Amino acid sequence: MKPILYYFFQVAVASGILYSYYYLALRNKKFHQYNRFYILSAVIISILIPFLNIPVYFTESETRSSVVLQTLQHITLSTPENEIPVMGAQPVASAFSFDWNIVWYVIYTLVALLFLLRILFSLKKIKTTIQDNPVEELNGIHFVNTTEPGTPYSFFRWLFWNKKIELRSEKGEQIFRHEVFHIQEKHSLDILFLELVTIFFWVNPFFHLMKKELKAIHEFLADRFAAHETKKWEYAELLLMQALNTQQPLVNPFFHNQIKRRIAMITNPQKTSYKYLRKLLVLPVAAIVVSLFAFKYKSGNQPVLALSIVPVTVVIDAGHGGNDPGVQSPDQKYSEAQLTLQIAKTIQQLSKDYNVNVVMTRENENFPGNAATKYEGLRKRVEISEKIKPAAFISIHINGDAGGSSANSGFEAYIAGRKEDPDSRKLASLILQNVSSIYPTNNKPMQRHEPGIYVLDDNNCPSVILECGYITNASDLDFMVNHENQEKIARSILTAVINYKKQLPGEDINTRDTIPRQAIELKQIKENSFPGQDSLARPLVVIDGVVAGNLQVSELDVKIPADEIESINILKGNTAIARYGDKGKYGVIEIMTKNRKPSPIKELKLEEVKPSNDDNIVFEKMEIEPAFRGGETEWKKYLAVNFKGDVPVTHNAPAGTYTVYIQFIVHKDGSISDIRPLTNHGFGMEEEAIRVISKGPKWLPGMQNGKAVNAYKKQPITFKVGEVNEGKSGASGKTLPEIVMVAYMSPETKNQQPSPANIPNLPVTTGGSEEWRKFFERNLDPNTPVREGWTTGTYQVLIRFTENEDGTISEVSALNYQNSKTAEQCINLIRHIPKMLQDEKNAGNKKAQFIQPVIFFIEKDPNFPSV
Repeated sequence: MKPILYYFFQVAVASGILYSYYYLALRNKKFHQYNRFYILSAVIISILIPFLNIPVYFTESETRSSVVLQTLQHITLSTPENEIPVMGAQPVASAFSFDWNIVWYVIYTLVALLFLLRILFSLKKIKTTIQDNPVEELNGIHFVNTTEPGTPYSFFRWLFWNKKIELRSEKGEQIFRHEVFHIQEKHSLDILFLELVTIFFWVNPFFHLMKKELKAIHEFLADRFAAHETKKWEYAELLLMQALNTQQPLVNPFFHNQIKRRIAMITNPQKTSYKYLRKLLVLPVAAIVVSLFAFKYKSGNQPVLALSIVPVTVVIDAGHGGNDPGVQSPDQKYSEAQLTLQIAKTIQQLSKDYNVNVVMTRENENFPGNAATKYEGLRKRVEISEKIKPAAFISIHINGDAGGSSANSGFEAYIAGRKEDPDSRKLASLILQNVSSIYPTNNKPMQRHEPGIYVLDDNNCPSVILECGYITNASDLDFMVNHENQEKIARSILTAVINYKKQLPGEDINTRDTIPRQAIELKQIKENSFPGQDSLARPLVVIDGVVAGNLQVSELDVKIPADEIESINILKGNTAIARYGDKGKYGVIEIMTKNRKPSPIKELKLEEVKPSNDDNIVFEKMEIEPAFRGGETEWKKYLAVNFKGDVPVTHNAPAGTYTVYIQFIVHKDGSISDIRPLTNHGFGMEEEAIRVISKGPKWLPGMQNGKAVNAYKKQPITFKVGEVNEGKSGASGKTLPEIVMVAYMSPETKNQQPSPANIPNLPVTTGGSEEWRKFFERNLDPNTPVREGWTTGTYQVLIRFTENEDGTISEVSALNYQNSKTAEQCINLIRHIPKMLQDEKNAGNKKAQFIQPVIFFIEKDPNFPSV
């Protein structure tokens, strides 16, 4: 409500200033065409200029010593960068405050509808007049001959003529010329535009005055065209003798109600004094309007971010989600799940400015990991934290009073109650300390002992729940739904994370409290990107498109002021050579300065460089890296079906875990090329990884500045070979290639009775791992876990069995899911195999144990999304 009222206030003040200049300097002057376009421009500028928001910073001392700056801050409702105005205690919303807002909206809408109905009635009246009278075509003008009161008048290309006026008379010809001019100059379009403006801004009196003046200007222009220089008095007499009026607000009537002004304008022989000066006065008036409404005046220097040289990873959890909306606003317009997701996404968007890597537990309205229930969603949150091992876990929530009371207000933070965690307490205190500068806050972290809070008590890292105000308090709600305030909350949290990491023992993530990001980039380039460069093999430095021939990497952070740099880009290898030729063979550092001039290093000799076509550039670093279509889940599925994980086993690789890295180029269209290994483990692993990547589908290309680019991708693939240990069970054995089964949840699969397994009692045909996999896929029912109630997700069932000396199988058991029908089905299938496949027999025909992983992917059937 407040932002809307403030916007209407700004529009009213801006239009008032512009109208005052017109009234004092331009009104009743003879440059009518200038006045016409000035009025139209003044209306448009008044509506649009409040949307501009250009920040201008002043120090606190400058603001205190200048009455002008203080006045500008009040007019623009600007505040210091890190706070909002708080007058004493935070006001508590009345129980009826929202009802008054509703009353205001209803009144405003009803009056706007009355203005709209007035226009619609006029249009209907014009249409009826056209239908009830004959229409003739005169040089593209629709001539309607009628006896309608108020005629003659015009509307767009329709000219409504009064039958009582003789068209061929001198009087008739003057009136006809007058109305034709209205039609040719499209005056009806001006009137319709201002009528629509006054519907939405009916509370603004200056727009109504401007509309009235514009109609008068139309008449002045048409009168000047219709009246011959020698017959001005006769034309004025015509106006005076025929002074009639019309009730049509949309038309240009000849006998307008401002007869006196029209006659004065026709007969006044005096020229306008100071004609050009009056027009030039629009410049200082425009400067005043821009100064008042286009800029946002702020106390304090332009903020410099607290950054981390070493990336910091945090998990940001948007509370609730799925079928759990959390608390809701009294009008049910906002929910906790909706607002926490907005704040979490704002944190994620701003995190790059702080060199913080944000991992989201959820990025849409669903539970984390598409969990089916609230409690499963809580477990997924903790699982994500355990897997990532972040520096901190911060869960965003919103409070609410029972019964919709608005008594409580402000931010609060919770830490674990069932354990003492000083790190979590320190992090929570820093967050509350930062947030207190922008909104009232309870600065003491709170704990809940019984019942506890699962995501805090069971987490393995410093964890905090931040309650971002009370949704049942009108002031809190107004604050938290505002996007600028959400950004302030996000920055407070990110700054607290950096300060928390700096205070930990042994942490040195930043050498200063505030350091420009460009300085950090220069430091990283100097220390990490091109280490040990000598004078003959050093990277090319290009500043604003020109080569700095004598600049060395070691001089970057000394010669170039960090605050003058806008962006830094590093090119290596073929990418650098493709763009800069042989000069780029040792790499290129591209630096763009804010003023696009080579002034930061004037003493250096510069030479022009013309970069080659961008289609040849291959990025090593970009805003969004290339990715497999469908994300990590689809990549795992693709590997499960196409990847031969037993390749190192067949090549007699020693037991262990091997991670192969494959580098390739993902082109703008998603195709890949230049596939090559970065590791050399051998045993056929690199060859298999290249094979499975090369035969895959197109990838999602990398993105830079919102555009697809050619980019390098380094893809890891892990092979596991040899003995495994299954923890408490003590189970061990040679792990066989995974068997993958995919099931879809639908009413049919959930209710279908399992059919008896058609398991053969004959030896399986030899054929190695591929035949072994096909045997399982033919005889396992993938929908068994769905029927016994397993939800969507990925499940790995481990079956251990023994191969005897003669190849027969015995001692078949499940290492997990022991009591499930799914595991029982896998056990029965393996028991029915009389002998191991020849290619799978243990070397030396000795008794050996095997572990068979069977992976079940359970997905929602796209035909039954609600199941």
